Amino acid sequence: MGHEMHGRTPFLQHYLMSIYRSLGWHNRVAVMHDLFRELLPWPSQEAKHRLRDILHRDFLDTHDATLF
Repeated sequence: MGHEMHGRTPFLQHYLMSIYRSLGWHNRVAVMHDLFRELLPWPSQEAKHRLRDILHRDFLDTHDATLF
């Protein structure tokens, strides 16, 4: 079944996959959710609100505030 792999990464991958396979489907979803939340560069809610406030302030600085 494929070629033999050596080294730390394949060992860790095999170890993590064996743990993952032992989980129920709802636990798998939770694990994947946590993993993606940590690894992907999605901003937190605080960062989203901060960005919205900055963009809104910059818009008001560059446009006539009497339009609102």
